[in-house]
Amino acid sequence: MTPAEFDRYARSYEQDLAKSLAATGESREYYALKRIDWTARCVAQLGVSVSRILDYGCGDGANVPMLAVHFQAEHVLGVDVSSESITIARQSYGRENLQFLCTSEWNPDGSIDLAFTNGVFHHIPTAERPACLQPIRRALKPGGLFYASYKLGEGDGRDSLGRYYNYASPEWLQATYAEAGTWTPVSSGTSEIKSFDDAPATMLHLVVRKAAT
Repeated sequence: MTPAEFDRYARSYEQDLAKSLAATGESREYYALKRIDWTARCVAQLGVSVSRILDYGCGDGANVPMLAVHFQAEHVLGVDVSSESITIARQSYGRENLQFLCTSEWNPDGSIDLAFTNGVFHHIPTAERPACLQPIRRALKPGGLFYASYKLGEGDGRDSLGRYYNYASPEWLQATYAEAGTWTPVSSGTSEIKSFDDAPATMLHLVVRKAAT
């Protein structure tokens, strides 16, 4: 999806997601917290502390305060390609320790302990994904952790609502991560979801660690 498409969906995203989740009886916060909690367990198993977090592709910013509370983080930075989404995030959640920037304003500086990317990469064209992984890696400290979720499968296209989606294979992920730099696998898992148009999908949840040197 292009920045203009993300801008167009920004104001209706919460309502669209609520419609998609209505059959489950759960809220968007419920599913976001499940992924945050899974990431937190991975972090806890490593015995590391997390004080600075990046939410890459933060959208309207709803996950940012949840990340701050869950990890007791000193600072959480949300970045997104959509300027409309960043405007909404700043209005809704902006405060001293919760910052929001457009990707065009963002300068990755190697200060991040944990990068969190929830349901973002399946909206980014496959050829553009390596260019997104590289700044995330630059943003991380040596030994920093990176959580991302992907729709497993092959190919790409648009759903019945016109939203662009693509899928990732384990082989593609291994090659693309290696292209961005050296990582150490930490943990992985899968879950079954329904997309906005009710199509079923398998999500891969992946945590890797940036090489210490």
